[in-house]
Amino acid sequence: MQKFEEDLVEMMKDDKILQDELKVILKDNYNDNSIEQIIKTGKYQTRSVGSSAVKKSIKAVARWFKRNGMKVWNKLPSKVKKYFAAQGSTEFINKLGKAVDAYTDISDSIDEFVYNVLRDVLPSQVSDGWVDKIARTIRLIVPSPI
Repeated sequence: MQKFEEDLVEMMKDDKILQDELKVILKDNYNDNSIEQIIKTGKYQTRSVGSSAVKKSIKAVARWFKRNGMKVWNKLPSKVKKYFAAQGSTEFINKLGKAVDAYTDISDSIDEFVYNVLRDVLPSQVSDGWVDKIARTIRLIVPSPI
């Protein structure tokens, strides 16, 4: 992502319309002063939490998921629950545990972890938009690990 942003900054340095687009892209991660500095110099520094802290947080959320699979099941809309066979919550919780194990070490953020776990567990008939909404709902009940 950093290389893409660097190339984008370089292309947009002298174009006011493109600079406005750059501001929109960067506004979630940088304040206005930082964005102006990026446009002037073409250089920026990423702001990221130390990876060990993020990994510890993801592992804490993973443990929560494994202990609270039924809470996650209960937050699913009934239209989504119907995709699980007669076993219902049991099938979901089994798949949830496997997905948690698969994504714990490869996720870069808690939000990414929650989304990827749910995308893996929920059937393909459930759109990405719905998975995102469900992931946001689940994030509300996951205790903050930090």
